[in-house]
Amino acid sequence: MPWRVSFSLVAATLVVAAAGYLWHEPEVEVQPEAHTIRSSAVVSDALTSQPTAAGYPESTLLKPVLPQPASLQGSSHGVRLLSLGGELVLTPGLRDLFDYYLSTLGELSLPDIRLLVERALAQQLASAPLAQALEIYDNYVRYREALQSFDDEYAADREASKAQQLMQLQQRQQALILLQDQMLGAEVAQVLFAQDRQLDDYTLEKARLLQADISAEQRAQALANLQASLPAEVVEHQQRNVRQSRLMAIGEAQLTPTERYQRRADVAGEAVALRLAQLDAEQLHWQQRLDEAALALAGMQQAGLSGNDYQQAFDQLLQQQFSADERLRARVLLNRRHSH
Repeated sequence: MPWRVSFSLVAATLVVAAAGYLWHEPEVEVQPEAHTIRSSAVVSDALTSQPTAAGYPESTLLKPVLPQPASLQGSSHGVRLLSLGGELVLTPGLRDLFDYYLSTLGELSLPDIRLLVERALAQQLASAPLAQALEIYDNYVRYREALQSFDDEYAADREASKAQQLMQLQQRQQALILLQDQMLGAEVAQVLFAQDRQLDDYTLEKARLLQADISAEQRAQALANLQASLPAEVVEHQQRNVRQSRLMAIGEAQLTPTERYQRRADVAGEAVALRLAQLDAEQLHWQQRLDEAALALAGMQQAGLSGNDYQQAFDQLLQQQFSADERLRARVLLNRRHSH
């Protein structure tokens, strides 16, 4: 079953850790140029039903509707999906959508995340394009799982010389491309990871220049030429991810609300700092409500409630303290607390 693949140059983050390894952030989609490939995978017919009047396939409507996770409230993936002639138009933005929902892993289970991804895809796609997008998602999840053993296999050798570390990085990049091609197919992987690969090449070449036996003037000129070779949108996204990294560090630091707000404003401006402060307050309020409910449940158990009596009291507590949209998530989190 064919789908259309769009090659485009988008922004991606590549950070070289102290050990010299490469890490990636999701890309931001730009206008693509379509290119057609063919899928070698078999897509389940269960996902190819026609959309209903509401815009969702019947198979999606029959599945449970999960509330938006607290960590995603007030945000959206912002990815526009397209199909053309019954084929999926694939751009790097599809990976952004996947990573947006996979960021809730730990907060939600993988099956629940897949439900959210399927519903998000079904808002814009139907029939064969929807099935193709879900096939890519499933392969992408398996790829992320495979990365765990991959990172162990290519762990940094801190005792190696700089030249040896550079060679190890080159070998790791080649192995990573091979893994991506094997897990997702070469054509799909080229689209989803094109900018990661470009920035890997950039970083490796920069490391080579820093080690090269050339004059300081030659090195400075070569590095300037290398930086200039990057498209403007990639440079912009590099800068944006530096800001994001700084904002994450600020969020994790032990600061007063006023200090945190001021530092965020210095990095990203007053509007971003205000929105993040609002999200902090919402998350704190949610956590306090969960803690209060957990204490109430502990009191029920200490009072000897069990079986149907406990379940009825639990249901009543959820009804009283959480809205309809919040109850499912609250139930899961509270059950998880009391299972440990």
